[in-house]
Amino acid sequence: MYSIREQTEKILTLARLSEQDGVAEFEMIHPASLIHQAAEKQSLFIEQKNLSVEVLVPDDLTVRFSNRDASSVFENLLGNAVKYTQNGGLIRVLAESDENAVTIIFEDTGIGLSAEEKVHVFDDFYRADKSRHDRQSSGLGLAIVKRVMDYYGGRVWVESNGHGTGSRFMICLPVTRDGCKQPS
Repeated sequence: MYSIREQTEKILTLARLSEQDGVAEFEMIHPASLIHQAAEKQSLFIEQKNLSVEVLVPDDLTVRFSNRDASSVFENLLGNAVKYTQNGGLIRVLAESDENAVTIIFEDTGIGLSAEEKVHVFDDFYRADKSRHDRQSSGLGLAIVKRVMDYYGGRVWVESNGHGTGSRFMICLPVTRDGCKQPS
């Protein structure tokens, strides 16, 4: 169940991101390890809903980012997928990389998003139709993801063909200045 502690942590994270002085804390991180940790934190909900979670991110993949903020991004994206995927569904996490960027994709067989929902999904306190999922939400998780990605010069976007089609949330972590291009 969604807790006051989780909501407080999300509000504090948003406040911290608003207060940062523009000097990002970069270190080499291993996304696969952090994604597995995020899955462990969601394990109770994953088991309750009989979800399959596949992490297909190479263990040796590294990228310069903040460990704390990357953990927050991965926990929010995976938590969102768990929340909006029906019982027995599938969540898959993949990575694509080239010399300019690393893109990590969180795809699910969940409830999907309408065109209108896709426009607002990264807004503070936005929640998709509550009647279509079974867990409470603060509406802050994806807003945090957006702010973190903006702060570090990355990008986040979502693809979905509408209700009942699942979603693909993608984050782009730049390796070079020209790393994260607009999706076509």
